[in-house]
Amino acid sequence: MRKSLILSTLALPLLFPATGQAMLYCSEPDPPSCVDSFYTFDDQSSFDRCRRELQSYLTEVSDYRACLMTAANDSADEATDLVERFNCKAEGNSFCP
Repeated sequence: MRKSLILSTLALPLLFPATGQAMLYCSEPDPPSCVDSFYTFDDQSSFDRCRRELQSYLTEVSDYRACLMTAANDSADEATDLVERFNCKAEGNSFCP
């Protein structure tokens, strides 16, 4: 009698956390240095420049989060596909698309 292991897709988040490879393709933005620096805004120009840098950073953070979510979903989809193919083989099927 052949023993087989049937994996559940419910266990996928535990088996395949969304880290590692997903982070290789998404570039984390650097925060604007003007916010954490020790100087104050000397004039309207430096204030406006820092505000633009912060707004740009917030947009980049949003893009980064979207990239990570896409990569995590892609990884989960791939893991689900692999589990389904594994389960097909574990059931004794010779052709598992």
